[in-house]
Amino acid sequence: MATITVNLALSEELLPIPGARPVLERLARKHKLYLVRQRPDVEGMEEKTNRLIEQHFPGIFSGITLVNGDKVAACASKYPKLRLVIEDHPATALNFERAKLSVILLNCDWNKETEYPQLKNSGVKRAKNWEGEEIESYIQEIEQLSKYPLL
Repeated sequence: MATITVNLALSEELLPIPGARPVLERLARKHKLYLVRQRPDVEGMEEKTNRLIEQHFPGIFSGITLVNGDKVAACASKYPKLRLVIEDHPATALNFERAKLSVILLNCDWNKETEYPQLKNSGVKRAKNWEGEEIESYIQEIEQLSKYPLL
């Protein structure tokens, strides 16, 4: 069983991104999923996030972490068995890869490859969106390439 962190499952409007829930439900059957979001340390933010996640993704995540600072360091200390990250920020994705983690970067308007040319020579996998089987296919591919399976 792998420990997987997920960054982007909610839109900026705090609604589920299309296709995220069914993929996360399937992944949660095989893996421990944790939601890690970089958010300012504002009173009530953690409670609001927990309420929204429970409303839209009940029973999917084993834990929720809000980070106000270095996400890679926070994940390394809190989740020492972390193997895979699903991320939406290219710089953070590259930092996770440098920390020897497998990374799937979800395409968003703000993370086009032209803005981060170093992604082209990295091992970061890009997924168009949550819909379809792309993310699950990447996870299977990562498992096959890894000498230690994610399951």
